[in-house]
Amino acid sequence: MGGGNSAGIAVLEEGGSAIRAYTNNVKNTGTGTINVGAGNSIGMYLKLGEADKIINDGIINVNAGSSVGMRVDRGALASNGNPIADNNKDIKVTAGEGSMGMVALGNGTAGTATANNKSGAKITLAGNKNVGMHAQNGGKINNASSITGGGTTLIGMQIYDNNSEGNHSGTISLAGAGSTGVYNNGGGKFTMTDGSITTSGGNTTGVFSNGGTNTTIEKGTIKSTGGGATLYAANNGTKINLGKTGGNATDVTLTAGAGSVLFYHNDDNDKRWN
Repeated sequence: MGGGNSAGIAVLEEGGSAIRAYTNNVKNTGTGTINVGAGNSIGMYLKLGEADKIINDGIINVNAGSSVGMRVDRGALASNGNPIADNNKDIKVTAGEGSMGMVALGNGTAGTATANNKSGAKITLAGNKNVGMHAQNGGKINNASSITGGGTTLIGMQIYDNNSEGNHSGTISLAGAGSTGVYNNGGGKFTMTDGSITTSGGNTTGVFSNGGTNTTIEKGTIKSTGGGATLYAANNGTKINLGKTGGNATDVTLTAGAGSVLFYHNDDNDKRWN
């Protein structure tokens, strides 16, 4: 796709009607490649109020700014289920600024939309201010595999508001100044059940939690090196909970490298570490 505001594959509700994707019919196959070469475009896009699915078994290259590899929206025309986007292979955000590998947008009321980076899949980031997975307005993102990258101000997973949710059990590894492994904002919910988060470079953050968010690190390893913070709790009411109820204290391993801070909280009047 060389023109802006385009989509490689799209199944949408529009103008009061909708077509269907169902669950195993709309795929970028193992031999397929979708190249997003212009801004404000999407490789694969699903918007329905049904429990339908789009699947990437091939390669999606995002080579332009303000674009998305896979996007799933909860539509408004029906209420029979929540749509899903599954990445089973490769999404590469290789250039530009403000682009995202996978996006899940709920409709804020009736239901959600879910984006899954499945076991064995990869999301690779480069460029500036690009994001691996993004959830907003009641969307849900799940990373069971790999989000890696090198660039500036990158974000592995971004939970944007209080209705949205993210779950992580895979690997997030980002190198580059200002990058953040997980950004949980505005009352969103993030749970790390296993795996690792590693950030390196100047002023990087492993997990950033803001605005009364519900952030729980049940198990896994988080490491920040080269300046910045491993865990950052911002503003009043923000909490980061370490360990699982009834679990082992050694289930969570935190590391701050040279020049980094293990725990950072910008309000000294409250206890926000549990």
